[in-house]
Amino acid sequence: MSELLTKELTVRQKDILKSKDLPQQWDQLDMSIQESIESIEEMLQFLEQKYGKTFVYAGYKKANRTYHDEESLLAYAVGDDPETQKCLVNRTKDGLEDTYGWVLAFPVFRKKMQDKVSDLLNDNNYKLFTKLLGVSNDGTVKASTVVVVIETAYDNASKELFDKVASRLSNEEGVYKILMYCVAPGTTESMAQHNYEQIMNSDNTLGRYSALASASK
Repeated sequence: MSELLTKELTVRQKDILKSKDLPQQWDQLDMSIQESIESIEEMLQFLEQKYGKTFVYAGYKKANRTYHDEESLLAYAVGDDPETQKCLVNRTKDGLEDTYGWVLAFPVFRKKMQDKVSDLLNDNNYKLFTKLLGVSNDGTVKASTVVVVIETAYDNASKELFDKVASRLSNEEGVYKILMYCVAPGTTESMAQHNYEQIMNSDNTLGRYSALASASK
């Protein structure tokens, strides 16, 4: 019997197929699914060899030449938050590329921003979030938006506070834009990086300030 008909799937491949209600025997899969499950394993192994961690499948998309979509895998490392720390592996003409460097850079950069302004904000209930817009191959954040959500009135005092925050962050490497939202009491309690934009609405958001970092002007 040919190798094509007798190939043994890994436990991980079988688990992925089972989650999609697909057969877990190679010879029971059509060729398209065989190609996909092989690519998924290849991409997961690429991440694991590169970063020395075990990665978990979270989604897959086949290449679509009509729409110029690249083949891609969505995954996260064991121990990372599957909600906020997923990464992509894309198959390009030059081989496999991934975005896990963004995941690694995120907590370091966020803590750095938090440390820069915590003394200005600690008298208020607030949360600080970051959106990474660009990360270099060596993990350096090249562009980002820093978002402060603070429980305070939208008035002259909050404008003065924002000016201090913006001034403190404006010259930091990797900061492109600074935003501060003034929200009603109790709004920040359930906020996290993955849901803060959904929680803010017209009823609890009182106003917003915005500034570009010095390097962006």
